Amino acid sequence: MSKRCPCADPPSGEIFCNDDQLGVCGVIGGKLVVGCFDPPSHIGRIAYREARQRATDNLVLSFVSQVSRGESDAISYTEPDVAAGIFLRFGERNRG
Repeated sequence: MSKRCPCADPPSGEIFCNDDQLGVCGVIGGKLVVGCFDPPSHIGRIAYREARQRATDNLVLSFVSQVSRGESDAISYTEPDVAAGIFLRFGERNRG
């Protein structure tokens, strides 16, 4: 199954990424970034689901905000970049 990640304007359009990839389409740090990115393999080997989810969420937030975050950093879901990061991470499931 793949994820459909619609792109805002600029650049507009859409990209399709594998379920385990981070789909990014937009301007980050003043540069256009479009593509599917693989998370570090060690994240998938984290034993506890909650810890693995937090590490993944922090990876997304770090990528989107360009601010370094630790894998176990606490996340406030009122942070402005959280909603964008979660959307970028999950995209829209494409069953076609």
